[in-house]
Amino acid sequence: MLQRYKLEGYHSLMLLCAALERERLERTLSVFSKAHESSLLPEALYKQWLQLLLESNLFEKAVEVAEAATKRFSLSVETWQMRLQVLIQLKSDDVTQCFEEAIKHIKSKGTLPLWTLWVEWSEGTKSKEDTEALYQRSLCATTHAESVTMKEKYLDWTYRNGGYKKVRRVFNR
Repeated sequence: MLQRYKLEGYHSLMLLCAALERERLERTLSVFSKAHESSLLPEALYKQWLQLLLESNLFEKAVEVAEAATKRFSLSVETWQMRLQVLIQLKSDDVTQCFEEAIKHIKSKGTLPLWTLWVEWSEGTKSKEDTEALYQRSLCATTHAESVTMKEKYLDWTYRNGGYKKVRRVFNR
């Protein structure tokens, strides 16, 4: 009988801890939301907010927050990258459209992280033809220094998917 009371007390304690944790989460999310609505939330804190939303399985809200962050910091490669990673993680149908939007806002300088993320995502989800077209597009859309990195990635991908003869053709273009 004593064992039963100990078990019930432990169970009550666990329920109380869960309720407190939930309450703390709600307060934290509320603070993030109010800071965002007041345009006081710095760019760096959007990432923490998104991580908290994803860990709490609040996926729709995470997509909304990521979109709001890119509207507020539309010239930030890191913010676009963060939004794209959320969409990729959630296997969203909007990934390609979001990449296009990001490239349109950022232009060419400093977009290497976006192009790298895009081709890596494409390698795992799109056809070889689509991925090859994307690699070719990246070579024209990036600065010279960045295009060298993209060409190395393209050659590596080509070797893995078409062999050394195809790599020679790509290299000599």
